[in-house]
Amino acid sequence: MRMRFAFGVGVMLSLLCPNKVVADTIMAADGSTAGVQAALDTATSGDTVVIPAGTFSFAGSVTLPAGISLVGAGATVTTLAKTGGSAEALVVVECIDQPFEIRGISFVGIDDPTSGIMDKGVRVLGDCQDFRITDCTFEHFGEAAIYLRGNMRGVIDHSRFVDIYRPAIDNYGYGVVVYGDGEPSWIRPLDLGGENAVFVEDSYFEYNRHAIASNNGSRYVFRYNEIVNNVPTYQAIDAHGFEYGSPRGSRSYEIYNNTVDNAEACWAGVAIRGGDGVIFDNEAIRGTTNAILLMNGSGSGCYPCQDQIRELHIWGNTNSGDPVCAAVRGGYESVLQEDRDFFCHARPGYAPFAYPHPLTGSGPSPDAGTADAGTGDGGTSDSGVVDGGLSTRDGGAMDASGTDAAIDVGTGRARVAGGCCRVSTAGTPAPLELALTVTLLAALGRRRRRPRRNDR
Repeated sequence: MRMRFAFGVGVMLSLLCPNKVVADTIMAADGSTAGVQAALDTATSGDTVVIPAGTFSFAGSVTLPAGISLVGAGATVTTLAKTGGSAEALVVVECIDQPFEIRGISFVGIDDPTSGIMDKGVRVLGDCQDFRITDCTFEHFGEAAIYLRGNMRGVIDHSRFVDIYRPAIDNYGYGVVVYGDGEPSWIRPLDLGGENAVFVEDSYFEYNRHAIASNNGSRYVFRYNEIVNNVPTYQAIDAHGFEYGSPRGSRSYEIYNNTVDNAEACWAGVAIRGGDGVIFDNEAIRGTTNAILLMNGSGSGCYPCQDQIRELHIWGNTNSGDPVCAAVRGGYESVLQEDRDFFCHARPGYAPFAYPHPLTGSGPSPDAGTADAGTGDGGTSDSGVVDGGLSTRDGGAMDASGTDAAIDVGTGRARVAGGCCRVSTAGTPAPLELALTVTLLAALGRRRRRPRRNDR
C-alpha cells in the first residue's frame, strides 16, 4: 500500500513539475559592475537578476549568461553610466541556441563628441534565439548602442536610441548594428516574412548616424519605428553590401511602416548597398533628400556583382507626401536596373511576419518622451506572455506616479517540495496544475485519515 501511494504521489509530482527546475529572482546589491556581476554569477538558466532603481557608475562590463533575464526598475529610473576609457560594451552576452532578456535599463556611454573611444551599450555574440531587449534607453555611444554578431532570432522593441554618433569617430554611430553569420546565411533560403531575423520595432531614434546598419549575411526587420533628426550627411536606415572587409554582404532586410523626420536636410532615408528584401509604406515627412537610394557595395564594373541587389521590391513609400520608388546613385546604373534587380511594386506572395512580434505581447508605441510601452501609461502592462522562453511575467510597466507597477519577475515559478510548479501570469495555478494539486492534496488527506495498522 505504501509503495502504491508513494508511486502515485511521484506520478503527480512529475506531472506538476516535469522539468524539475526552479527559476529564481536574484536582487543585485546595487547597479555597479561588481554588484551586477556578482548577482549574475549566482544565476542559472531561467533566473532573473534585478537591478534596483538609481544611477550607477559602471566601469568595464558584465557578462550576461544565456538564458538569464537582466531587469531594471524601468529605463527612467535605473541607469548604468559608463566610466573609464574602455571600448567594451557595458553588457556582453554570448549564447548558442538560447534566449536572454534585457529590460527596463538606461545605458549611458561617453558624453564627449571629441572622444575617439568606440564604446557600445550591449554586445551580443553567437546564435541567440528568441531574445528580447525592451524598455531600454541608450545614449552617447560611439560605435553602437546594440551590436549583434551571429545567426540570431529575436526582437528589440519599445526602446530609445539618442545621440549615437561621435564626430571624432565619424564612420560609426549605429543605433543597432546586425552582423550575420556570413556564408551560412547566404546558403539558407531567403525567407522574407519569416521569424528568423533580428526584429527592431516600436522604437525611437534621434541623432544616430544609422538607426540600423548591417553586413555579413545579416537578416533584419525594421518596422514601426520613429527616426528624428538623423545625422544630416548620412542615411537613417542602411544595409551594407560586399565591402568593408566582411566575408559576405547583407542578406536580407524588411523595412516598413517607419517615419523619418529631419529638421535639417538628411542625405537619405534608406540607403541599400546589397542583399534582397522589401521596403514599403515608409514615410519621409520632411528634410530627406533621397527617400530611398540604391548602390552597390562591391563596385560598378561587374554584373552580377558579389552580393548585390537582385530581388528588392519597393512600394507605398512617400517623401514629403509624394509617392516615391527609388533612385540609383550615379555610377551604378549598369549594375542596378528597375525590373531586373529592383521592382517598384509589391513582392508577389509576400506577407509580413506577425506584428507586434509574438515575443513582445501587445503594447503602445513609444513617442519622443517615453522610453517604453509602460512609462507613464497609467500602469498598463503587457499581455504577460513568456518573454523569449524565460519565466512568465508582466511588462513591468511604469504607472502614472513613476513607480514600477509590477516587475513581478519572481512570480513566474513557485517552489514546491522537490521541484517547481509553473503558475499562470496572474500568479494562480494553470487549470491542469490546479486539478492535479487538488487531487494530490485530497490523496494526502485520505492517507492521513486512515487508521494505522500494526506492522506484521
